[in-house]
Parts: sequence; C-alpha cells; structure tokens
Amino acid sequence: MLRVSSMLWIGVAVAGAFTLVLGIVHVAIPVLIDAHAAVGDDRSGVPLRRLAGGPFGYRVRRRDVLGLTWVMSNAATYVLVTFGIVDLLWFTGWRGVSLVAAAWIGGWWAIRAGGQFALGHRAGDIVVAAWFATLALLHLAVALAPSSP
Repeated sequence: MLRVSSMLWIGVAVAGAFTLVLGIVHVAIPVLIDAHAAVGDDRSGVPLRRLAGGPFGYRVRRRDVLGLTWVMSNAATYVLVTFGIVDLLWFTGWRGVSLVAAAWIGGWWAIRAGGQFALGHRAGDIVVAAWFATLALLHLAVALAPSSP
C-alpha cells in the first residue's frame, strides 16, 4: 500500500469518477459537437487535399474526416474509461497495475492539457487545460509517492 495522504487518495477517487464519466460522454462527442454539420458532405463541390503517401496516397473526402472524428472519439473513450477504472481500483487499494502507469497516465493528461489550446485561448479553454493539468500533477504525485515495504 502506498504511504500517501488521504487527500491524495480522495483526489484519485475524484479523478477516477470524473474520467470514467468523461469517457462515457466521449462516445457521443461527434454528435454533441455536430461534426457532420461542421464537416459537411462530399457533394459540397469543394475538394479536400490529397493525403500524400507515395503510391498509397488518396484524396481525402469529408466522409473520411467525419469518420476520423468518430475513430478518435472512440479511441479517447477507451483510454478515458480505462484511466477511470484504474483510478477507482487504486482508490480501493488494488495494485494490479504498476505505479509506473500513474506516470504514464499523468503524461497523457499533460499532453491533453496542452492540446486544449489547439481549440483556442478562451476562458473556458484555460479552465479546461488547468483541470487536465491538475489531473496530470495528481497522477505524477501518485507515481512519485513512496511505497510501503
């Protein structure tokens, strides 16, 4: 068992619950952001770039962009739900996953925090980035916490 403050473990429980809910919500992100209306359809008459790849390149369609939105949303869902479950299991005392995973999860949240600014620098973006940075620091604290003998 880790020798860490109960406040850190409360943070892990909150992070786990938040991340699990966020992961479940992420399944519907393309619908919630109205990705289909934003991307449009291939009949709009304005072609998209060709994706370079030597002989394997191809013309990107709007349908591809929309599909990629779903793929990335589903991939994020998988990661977020997994992180939430791991956090909640850590909170209950389970140590089946190495605490190196806490550092990995912290790194993922740090990348996600920085990535928020690709959406803009509005007040909401700053708040979201700060929250994700807090989750990164929480997980790095868990990774650095001394273990019991």
